[in-house]
Amino acid sequence: MTSSFQPALLNLLRQRLSGIDGELLELNAKRRSLESERRMIEDTLKGVVYRIESLPADILAEIFVHYVAGGAVIGMDESPMTRFGPPTRPAAVTGPLVLGAVCHTWRAVVLALPQLWAAVQIYTQNDFEATEKLLNAWLPRAKSALLDVEIGLPKSTHRVLPMLAPYSKRWAALSCGIERGIPFAGNAVRGRVPKLRRLELSLQLYGGPRVIPGKVDAFSVAPLLRDVHLVGFSPAVIELPWAQLTKLQLGEVQVNYAVDVLRLTPRVEDVTLGFDHDHWSQPQGPLPLRLPNLHTLKFDDEADFMQYLTLPALSTVYFTQGVEDPQQLEELIARSQCSIVDMTLISGEVKYLIDVLKLVPSLVRLRVKNITWATNSLITLFSRLISGPQQGTSSSDLPATPLVPKLREVTLSPILSWIEIPYTKLAQLVSQRKAVGCPLDHIELVMAGRPYNPYDDGEPSSAEDVGRALETLLRGDHATTACVKIRGLQNIGPDTTAASVMPPPYPE
Repeated sequence: MTSSFQPALLNLLRQRLSGIDGELLELNAKRRSLESERRMIEDTLKGVVYRIESLPADILAEIFVHYVAGGAVIGMDESPMTRFGPPTRPAAVTGPLVLGAVCHTWRAVVLALPQLWAAVQIYTQNDFEATEKLLNAWLPRAKSALLDVEIGLPKSTHRVLPMLAPYSKRWAALSCGIERGIPFAGNAVRGRVPKLRRLELSLQLYGGPRVIPGKVDAFSVAPLLRDVHLVGFSPAVIELPWAQLTKLQLGEVQVNYAVDVLRLTPRVEDVTLGFDHDHWSQPQGPLPLRLPNLHTLKFDDEADFMQYLTLPALSTVYFTQGVEDPQQLEELIARSQCSIVDMTLISGEVKYLIDVLKLVPSLVRLRVKNITWATNSLITLFSRLISGPQQGTSSSDLPATPLVPKLREVTLSPILSWIEIPYTKLAQLVSQRKAVGCPLDHIELVMAGRPYNPYDDGEPSSAEDVGRALETLLRGDHATTACVKIRGLQNIGPDTTAASVMPPPYPE
């Protein structure tokens, strides 16, 4: 073959080919060098123990269980509180999926802990197909762990509950709402809830009368059920193993229905009551109703219902609305011959609180909430806790036994507007009760950080007053081991800090 290239061009091509071969040799050498460096870096990185992976698996497990203790949230694209404020859009899924996405070590721990997958709160209202797929992947990871399930939106119960029905034999707790006019989707699991211990059911509280077609009988056979919370139900529309219940909470219930339900629960020990104020019917049958095992009674509304009860074991009471008629409490105690040792109530006027305290000499723990008093009311309470009820006596004639002689713990929380704390009287309260053999172990005042009360009638405490009070508490003749806490002082004003109230060093 005859070449058509000129000799000069051929030489150029040969030179370029030689140059390419040289460059390839250099690149191959560079590549081998980079590969060697890469292997060295990889080996170094493999030897690094990151803090996120340094904890033993058992410690990680404890942390993870604590993190998801409240249950993971699935599909909350609308907050259950939306109707009370602006819409919120939290993460669609929380809990173990978040933990498992951090690294392979965490994922392995998460997948090995069935209890992380055993509690779920489901707020789906639109994409039920995706929710069903997620639950079918989620719940089997709980393996044999008992399930705690909440369906957060009443309008979704009839769609979501059938997804959970195959797991009903492992339900330990179920919470859901029922939309009016729709049959309860859970009746299909009747007789198949052998592990159920806690049940929360609510009828929709808005949009018309609370009626449902038929009766809720899904839980009429539940041998372990002990704790029930019902909102808006009458005993005529739900069947439960009433006689075995030990804890009962009734919300939005008519007074006559509350009596009817309590008649069915002779073993109940803990009861919380909130009433339907739109409907009222006189309770029927023998009254007052005797409940021999009931030791804890809480009222989410007025406490007039006390007149229908006799409670010989009563020891703990909670009055959300205070006690408007102390005589009813007095009659309950006299009728029941009970000893109340623990009381929580919303503060009214201090004189009403003192009237209540006169009725409970057995009281050990007192908590007063949402306090709107001025300083002089606080002084009045402290003075009465020192001296007891008096008429026509001077301070020099104080009795040896103070009001509520067995009292050991006092919590006033929160004090809703800043008032001057009577430090001197506080010190007297602690030291003088100890002196007469009725010591306080714990007293706590919590300031809410609200604006200053311009109508407060208290005189400002001087640094000397505070100092003398602390001296009495810490090093005086009646120095006490009582725990005295005053929380929130750093919030009482823009120019006030904890350091300005009690400069360091702080006393131990």
